[in-house]
Amino acid sequence: PTRLIDISDKDNMRLVERVTTRSHYIALSHRWIEASKMPRCVSSNIESLEKNIPWSALTRNFQDAIIFIQDFASWYAKDHPDEEPIQYVWIDSLCIIQDSIADWDAESKLMCSVYEGALLTVAAAAGPDGCFAEAERVYKGFDSLRTPSRLDLMTRGWVMQERLLSRRFVIFAPNEVMWECYESSQCECDDKGEHAARNLRNWWRRLVERYTTLDLTQESDRLPAIMGLAIQYGRRTGQEMQDYIAGIWRNSLPLDLLWHTENPSSEPDSQNLKAKETPSWSWASCRSQVRM
Repeated sequence: PTRLIDISDKDNMRLVERVTTRSHYIALSHRWIEASKMPRCVSSNIESLEKNIPWSALTRNFQDAIIFIQDFASWYAKDHPDEEPIQYVWIDSLCIIQDSIADWDAESKLMCSVYEGALLTVAAAAGPDGCFAEAERVYKGFDSLRTPSRLDLMTRGWVMQERLLSRRFVIFAPNEVMWECYESSQCECDDKGEHAARNLRNWWRRLVERYTTLDLTQESDRLPAIMGLAIQYGRRTGQEMQDYIAGIWRNSLPLDLLWHTENPSSEPDSQNLKAKETPSWSWASCRSQVRM
């Protein structure tokens, strides 16, 4: 990533640029809150953030995530003494200049590598009041806990690719902690992990169908928020990005054009079409859930 937050000293955290590629970092996945309460990097405060990020300026979710990451970093250093220590975290609201269209466009194109490159991604899914919720008793086999997709955080459009692209994904849910990686998944409510929990080679149509059920703050993000997945899917299937057109792949164009909306009265979003020049034949031109 272009910028990371150095958390090696909680009393002197700061935003840093151009960190060596050998350095480990952990990414945070979270749900945005209203702008007035969300710590953000903007053009007017970036120099200040490069000097110090006050602990008191962070949300409870950010604070709890950093506490966990620092503890995890201590364990990792003991278990991997020959590797670079973990001292950085990537948080989108603080590592992307939020009022710079140029910076946002550049960084959103790197989103795929940000989550792929993170040693671990922490998902703050317990709610706005922190990661460490007081858990009620967890029962084995309780399906509503075992299904991360039902969590409020997982309804956010950007989180889909954050989750799928991360090598390791730990979820702090309201009643338990869940783990996902490329080989298996595990939760506190079930002692039998599910093998091969995620597979990026799933059909693109299934990804689109699931993705269009999710929420986006800005409808103009509909294609940018899935770009990282498109890049990864193209790599895995041997397709070039020049064959990816407005959410549809050239080699499956005839079939992919046969999408329809769940809401028959849904019409293409004129604002989205105008803002991002989305063609009306693309599923991304509509706000409602689509079937392919």
